[in-house]
Amino acid sequence: MYKGISIALVWAIQKILVGVDGSGAAFEAATFAVDLAKKVGAEVTFLAVVDEENVNRLEKFGIVKRATAEASMEREMKNYTEEAAKIAKSKGIACDEIVKTGDVVQTIIDTAMQGGYQLLIIASRKRVSLERIASGEHTLRLVDFSPIPILIYKSSVT
Repeated sequence: MYKGISIALVWAIQKILVGVDGSGAAFEAATFAVDLAKKVGAEVTFLAVVDEENVNRLEKFGIVKRATAEASMEREMKNYTEEAAKIAKSKGIACDEIVKTGDVVQTIIDTAMQGGYQLLIIASRKRVSLERIASGEHTLRLVDFSPIPILIYKSSVT
């Protein structure tokens, strides 16, 4: 057993998808995923999703044009996947990086299915109650709708 994960599941894991959002908790989860991948010989892909809802809000209120907002957010998300990739490379693990725009949950699920991943790893972190309600929605929806096993990495990072 590897930290509470049954040996049958470990043998079945060949591809791991890891959601990253720039938070300290996500980078802790990325480190955990890399360590797990190294132990079981799995591939790792880091996925960051530009939340289309946020892009739409910026455009709706005339803050910036849609293309500008999306390009800026994609650059930011690319920085997050690159940081996670540095963790993998520092431990000798090859990895892929993906940045997509869309509904966060649906995009993660679609990517997991299309990529043939056997495990999704996402982070959960401590939050104040109102923030927990708002940001915990993605985690709950993923748990409800993901067709593959999800490992929720519990972080102490706020």
